[in-house]
Amino acid sequence: MAKVLITGELPQIARQRLESLGLDLATYGAKDLVDENKFIEAIKGIDIYISGGYETGTAAVLEASDKLCLIVFLGVDCGAYIDLKAAAGKGIKVCNTPGANAISVAEFTVGLMIDAQRHISSTILSFAKESGSYETSSTMFGKTLGLIGFGKIAQRVAQMCAKGFDTKVQYWSRSGKKTEAAKSGAGFVELNELIATSDIISLHVPGESGVILDENQFGIMKAGVTIVNTSPVNLCSPKALLKALKADAKMQVAFDGFYENEIEENAVSELRKMIPERIIVTPHVAWRTFEADTATYEMAIESIAEFLIGKIPCRVAN
Repeated sequence: MAKVLITGELPQIARQRLESLGLDLATYGAKDLVDENKFIEAIKGIDIYISGGYETGTAAVLEASDKLCLIVFLGVDCGAYIDLKAAAGKGIKVCNTPGANAISVAEFTVGLMIDAQRHISSTILSFAKESGSYETSSTMFGKTLGLIGFGKIAQRVAQMCAKGFDTKVQYWSRSGKKTEAAKSGAGFVELNELIATSDIISLHVPGESGVILDENQFGIMKAGVTIVNTSPVNLCSPKALLKALKADAKMQVAFDGFYENEIEENAVSELRKMIPERIIVTPHVAWRTFEADTATYEMAIESIAEFLIGKIPCRVAN
């Protein structure tokens, strides 16, 4: 019987489906294996690992595994949590679940845009404090939206904003123009042009892309720009972001996830003090809906079922 290690919340229907495949399940909470040493102990004797928590499958963890042959990442950006090179070196297949949470993340992204533009979170805080001070906000209607990256989530955001708010949508992608852009009327522009001309900038690229928004990029942004990021937080330099927020009193920022204190500690500490008046932060939950959970586990279980009968899963990332 193959043994499976699962992190994160496991829906009952997914548990039943996995058990029906004859699998022995070892479940852990989302943060139970964040400590690398605990993860190393837990991975021993495991055949399949389903990654749904905050732990990282480092080279050390994968090297310690003695039976591991398949990793299924519950999401798209598996490279941010799994050392793909180390996995490939040990012959471990890594699968992900592309598109399963696209609608959920896109809706949340648009929600963050509206919150930032209309100052909803900061107004709630002012009301709770009975300060009587409510800042005038801006609509999204007719604004220019710049999407950095144009995968399934960004495409959904483009459609929602173009149809719902009559926004002008422009995008940049490392791979260049996309035929899918025609559905939303989005136009391709070079990165610097997008950054310089967008009223709202939303990031939709994987974490391994590295820093996309640095001091140079912030230097060419429009005054009062809104920046939204539901991708990994490392795409935006904290030091550069802090400097930009201090220089532009009207800039608004909304992140799903935030920096660890160990990364440029002083800058991160100052940024935390700006929550929620200048920075809206949610704890990386854009993907978390019942519908996305169902679709994600359906993809994950499909990959496992294929693997168990000797097929190469159709969504191998490495």
